[in-house]
Amino acid sequence: MPKTEFTRKVFGEALAECGAQDENVVVLTADVSSSVLTTFFAQKFPERFFNVGIAEVDRLDDWQRATLGVVSVSNDARVVDEILSKVVNWIEASHEALVVDYEIDLVTH
Repeated sequence: MPKTEFTRKVFGEALAECGAQDENVVVLTADVSSSVLTTFFAQKFPERFFNVGIAEVDRLDDWQRATLGVVSVSNDARVVDEILSKVVNWIEASHEALVVDYEIDLVTH
């Protein structure tokens, strides 16, 4: 009988292999890393692993510009600030896009 591997394990390992082959591969998980085993990628490439959700929130009809909303949830505002700053720094360093402006808003309750 052939050995069966879990699809999510195969996915996580393949994603890490893709990251090794192409430094432009980035992982955004929105807090599902343990479910889809992107932890393989996170361990090898922490600088390209982001536990955030992201969506285009404005300028949807403007093909040359985008306004992105990035969200992270934590009980520690410093952690969220670090994560969001890491996202901005990566985008700026990648040279794939020009960051014209950004702001980080922390909402606490």
